[in-house]
Amino acid sequence: MNPEFITSLLDFGALGLFAGFLIWLYISTQRRNEATQKKFEATLDKINANFDARVTDMRKRYGIVIADLRAETMEIRRSYVDDLGARVDELGARLERIEMVVRALETAQKIKEAAYTIRKGGEETNPDVTGELHRLATSLSLDDA
Repeated sequence: MNPEFITSLLDFGALGLFAGFLIWLYISTQRRNEATQKKFEATLDKINANFDARVTDMRKRYGIVIADLRAETMEIRRSYVDDLGARVDELGARLERIEMVVRALETAQKIKEAAYTIRKGGEETNPDVTGELHRLATSLSLDDA
């Protein structure tokens, strides 16, 4: 403060001194508030930096967890698909065997019917064919069926 200002305050007596005190109090309070605000802002910056670091760490951990879950899910899907493929292949093979058995049964039935017809003498056939049919029927054990 400049000396003229202080002199003019002293000229007003007690009221001037009180006004000077209020001015001094206001200025010191402003300085204290500015210092407190700077400390508060510094503390907030530290908290924000710490928060950002923690969020980054959490994102990394959750990223790892999510990647692991996705990998596990894909592995489970692959195993189910492989298992399903193996089962479909197995069912296809069974179906092929069933189709072979059905064709063999149909052939055996035709042979049995032809052998029965030949035994009963219903058709004129070549003796070689008759012997072959009889041999097939015997090898399939269809004579008595």
